[in-house]
Formats: sequence, structure tokens, C-alpha cells
Amino acid sequence: MRYFVAPILILVFVAAVGYFFLVPAFAGKLAVPSQVGIDGYGLRFYSLAILSGILAAFFVAKKFSAGFSLSQSNLEDLILLGVLGGLAGARLHHVLSEWAFYANRPELVPRFWLGGLGFFGAIIGALAAVGLYGRIKKLDLWKIFDLLAIVAPLGQAIGRWGNFFNQEAYGLPTALPWKMYVRPEHRLLEYLDASFFHPVFLYESFLDLMIFAFMLYLFRRRLPKGALFASYIIFYSMLRFFLEPLRADANLFSGFYSNQLLALVFMGLAAGVLFFAYKRRQKRA
Repeated sequence: MRYFVAPILILVFVAAVGYFFLVPAFAGKLAVPSQVGIDGYGLRFYSLAILSGILAAFFVAKKFSAGFSLSQSNLEDLILLGVLGGLAGARLHHVLSEWAFYANRPELVPRFWLGGLGFFGAIIGALAAVGLYGRIKKLDLWKIFDLLAIVAPLGQAIGRWGNFFNQEAYGLPTALPWKMYVRPEHRLLEYLDASFFHPVFLYESFLDLMIFAFMLYLFRRRLPKGALFASYIIFYSMLRFFLEPLRADANLFSGFYSNQLLALVFMGLAAGVLFFAYKRRQKRA
């Protein structure tokens, strides 16, 4: 029974926060703060959400590291490099997709804490940093990618709440019961007359948790090396493919949603990795 005490207390706390803060905030009856002041300094909730997601992913990864033949010191280095590479790639992705805005505001480019990170850029940046470290240390890259694939959706589920506090990455206007209020100063020009929008960040956070649970299930299935990583890329790319049309800030490329096109590319590449992972195991059998 004692093993269930902590999870139950956490659920009670989350329910209390949801009732006393999130419900009125979504209804527009309570202002959503973007930061909290500490000794004259402003700590942005966006950064706090991302940091919380990173820490949660790290502590879970520590539990699984032994199963992937990864030492604690190597794991710490990999998480740090993966985060730095992922942030750089994610920011670059966002800036390039919004170049018309940033071209005349170069001072805003490094300020990722104000919002604006692209997932597919994060994947490329993180893989590049982790892959380079793995090659130097002569580690098994597929095992590293598989481990990171297990914990990445947990970190994303938590980090997505930064969008809520920044009042960004919301969806199209809606009148559904779970609609989210967005203050006028955070609304896109074409939606200034609307007050309530799809909470796309919440949809993704919930679906990320589902992916995390499914990745834990797949881990116990003893898949070939690389299969966990490929599965994660496929699941998350599918998630983005179906959620992208709901986003109010979705970018178009030649009449198509740019992130949907990227999702298809990543799904195709991941399907190839999955195919060769099983082929490789069949040859060794």
C-alpha cells in the first residue's frame, strides 16, 4: 500500500491545482502569469516548465540506463548535450520558419525563453550532439537513441505547459467546454475578435503522456536496437500531423502545413529505421 501513497498524493495535488487555478484560468476569470519575481529577478514559467521536463526525463532515464549499458556519467553528459543541441536546433527551426519576423529583430533570436521552439529541429539538433558524443566515446548509438526515446515524450508532456503560461501555440477559436481563454495581447491579428481557443498544448501534453506509457510497454517487449527510437518518431510525427491543422499559428508551405510535411518525412525515415532494425535482427538469428 505504501507504494501508492506518493502517486495518490500527487494526483490529489494536481486535481486541486486544476480546480482552483486551471479551471478559472481557462474560463478567463483568472490571469495567467508568465513569470514570477524572485529578489528582483523574473523567473519565466516557460523556462521552468522546460527545466521540469528535462529533470523528469533525466531521473527516469537513470532508472533505465543500466538496461542500455550506459554509465551514470555518460548519461549525464548525453542529457546535457542532447538538451543543448535540441534547444539550438529547436530555436533554429522556429526562427527559420518565422524568418520574416526575426529578420528585422535579430536581438530576439537567442531569447527562446520568450517562446518559440520547433520540435523537428530539436530532434535533428539533439541527434547530432548525442551522436557526436557517442562516436567519440565509442558507445552504441542505437541503444542511446532508444533510451532517449523512452523519456523524451515525458519531458515533452511537461514542457508543453510552458506554452500555456506564455499564451502561445494555442489552436483555432472554439466554443467547446474545455476552451482556453487567451488575452487580447497574445492573440494573432486575424483572431483579435475571438476570446476562446483550442488548448492545443493540452492535447499534445496528454497525447505525449500516452506515447510515454506506450514506450514503456514497448521497452518490455525486447524490440531490436533502434526500434524504440523509430517507434517514438513515428508516434510523435503522427501526433503533430493530426494536431497541426488545429493550430492558429500553423505555417503553410506551397498550400500545405509545413510541419505536416516534416512529419511525413520523419515518419518515412523512421519507418526505414524500423525496417532495417528487424532485418538486422533476422540476420543475426
